[in-house]
Amino acid sequence: MGVFPAILSIMLVFLTRGGRKFIDGLPILNLTYLHVGRIPVEIILYLLFINGTVPELMTFEGRNFDILAGISAPLVAYFGISKRKWPRDLYWPGMLFVFVY
Repeated sequence: MGVFPAILSIMLVFLTRGGRKFIDGLPILNLTYLHVGRIPVEIILYLLFINGTVPELMTFEGRNFDILAGISAPLVAYFGISKRKWPRDLYWPGMLFVFVY
């Protein structure tokens, strides 16, 4: 069974009319602020690394720069979305993708 239920759920959301309507209705501002949750996760991972529980690679000392997404999220949400001070075509999601890989 494995990941099949998750893949099926994602397909239903993206391929059905109701699912697309749901996704289109999600507020972009809230979704951007949601990335702030990465900050405590990265701090906990770093503390676990110091304790010897997780490898360095999983922390920002290694190659995991997710904390940059968490730190930049409030700035992008406030200036880019709320105040519209940054260009609409700011490629922040693309930059986040690069941080993950």
